[in-house]
Amino acid sequence: MRAWADAAEVPGGDLEDFEYLGRGGSAVVYRARQRSLDRSVAVKVPEDLDLREGGLPREARTQAAMSWHSNVVTLLGTTELEDGRPAMVLEFAPGGSLAERIRRRGPLTPSQWRRMGAELSDALAAAHAEGLVHRDVKPSNVLFASDDTCRLADFGLTTSTLATVDEWAGSVAFAPPEYLEGSPATPANDVYSCALTLMVAATGRTPFGADELPPAAVMARVQSERIRFSDEVEGVEPQLAELLDAALDPDPTARPSARTLADALGRSGATPGAAGPATPGGRRRIAPAVAAAILLLALAGTVLVVGTRTREEPAVNVDLCASFRDFGESRRALFDQVSVDLERSSSPTDVVDRLLVRYPADWAATVSPFLQDVARLSGRPPVATDAQLASLAQADVLRALGGGKPFVFDGQSGAFEPASVPASLREPASSFSSATELAASSCPADVVDLSASKARMYSAIYANLANPEFMSSFFDDPRSLTLFGSETTLLMNQIARPFFESMLEGRWDWFSDLLSASPEVRSVLSLEAPDLVLRAGLDRPERFESEMTPEWREELRAGFDRLGPAARTGVETLYPEQLRVIGRGTP
Repeated sequence: MRAWADAAEVPGGDLEDFEYLGRGGSAVVYRARQRSLDRSVAVKVPEDLDLREGGLPREARTQAAMSWHSNVVTLLGTTELEDGRPAMVLEFAPGGSLAERIRRRGPLTPSQWRRMGAELSDALAAAHAEGLVHRDVKPSNVLFASDDTCRLADFGLTTSTLATVDEWAGSVAFAPPEYLEGSPATPANDVYSCALTLMVAATGRTPFGADELPPAAVMARVQSERIRFSDEVEGVEPQLAELLDAALDPDPTARPSARTLADALGRSGATPGAAGPATPGGRRRIAPAVAAAILLLALAGTVLVVGTRTREEPAVNVDLCASFRDFGESRRALFDQVSVDLERSSSPTDVVDRLLVRYPADWAATVSPFLQDVARLSGRPPVATDAQLASLAQADVLRALGGGKPFVFDGQSGAFEPASVPASLREPASSFSSATELAASSCPADVVDLSASKARMYSAIYANLANPEFMSSFFDDPRSLTLFGSETTLLMNQIARPFFESMLEGRWDWFSDLLSASPEVRSVLSLEAPDLVLRAGLDRPERFESEMTPEWREELRAGFDRLGPAARTGVETLYPEQLRVIGRGTP
């Protein structure tokens, strides 16, 4: 018996139907079927294995030692493949990795990343209690099981606290600065990497420009820049934000322990009534009351749920199907009213005001009661404000103008497409789509047909745009400048950029007036779309230079510096004189 085979060994002949899943820094991972138990397993085959240096035995021993924890990938055994290579047989996580999930669906919701963070940091706290440091915590090593709980994977780099950076081969972007300087591995390293992983889960953005820069440049940024969780993730309660900021402190002695982090995230992400007490490994049982509520929801559509309320408070009755039906009727009436307004209006400015200002607010007012009912059913507070819902409606109008596909499911058509939605709106878009999917599947007889009303509204929109006098009349009306706030302009740039540019063709003077009239718009676009601002200066170079303030110059510089290499080269080619004014570009 091998010393590291703490779990029952799986003979290589018991594995079949190998399917390649991916390759890491030092191993290839396959999905396979274990014939004797008729289950899927993951098979990890190290490459360039040198058993004299520990190799598989060390990793297998560590994985087996931590397999008791419910948030660590379970080692099922070790085996030898037909070609003689040793391999580990591991629990298969059908939900894939956090990195894959973000690529497919966008960032996690606040409740999701908090729960994942509590589970991940609990697993790290358990490893630290055993004298182990993971040393490679990152999104690709956080997996999701069939019940959507997380699993910490890849203990191949895990070792005692005596390890040095010379032995380390993990991802540079998630390494703490002291580790890159050669300091011994400590639990504080994992806490730093865990906080960065949570930040990526919440934002969808990889830190320190790691997606674009070479490893040497990323390493330089890790060692020189301080990153703060509170600067990157909005809406985090101050106490938790302060703790996560401390977890990213360059000084490892200032970081909290993984146990402190797990406790704080567990409190933050807990939903009373949604889960029972934790089992010894950190996994939670579904409370019987919630299980019954889910069953009732599936069978009927009218649910009695005990949510976040005290025992003295009465239970809440919500007729989901009636709420969904009223919601559909309200939207159909809104679409019809907007169509009438657009068909009767003789003022292009009034048309744009109806589409980009008044319609989004009206749409949010119809959506909000339905989402509140769904939230009451789940026992959780609504995750989308009226302002966010209005911005989502505005984005959807702009999406249609730009010719894009729907990025939310409205109860009848479309689908949630997180990659198409600006990061700031992914949570409300996900919340809206999830609520309509739940209601449509539970109450199919109450789906209101919106197709004719939506078709009429969009027909009225395009009929106005087809009028050759529409745009010129809009630009000539001084009121038009007041309709484009910073968020509207930014959404226009993000979602309907070709439409925006064609709209401005020949009327960049109006855009210059907008930049002058609204410092907020100018600031946002300078940072997020500097090429648009520089393009405006192409037609009026004297005005561009004369109005350039030190603050505006700095914002344009920052926006230009954030461009990718290809975009930067294009801007340098097209707008050399404007870049000279702001002190950037080629000499």
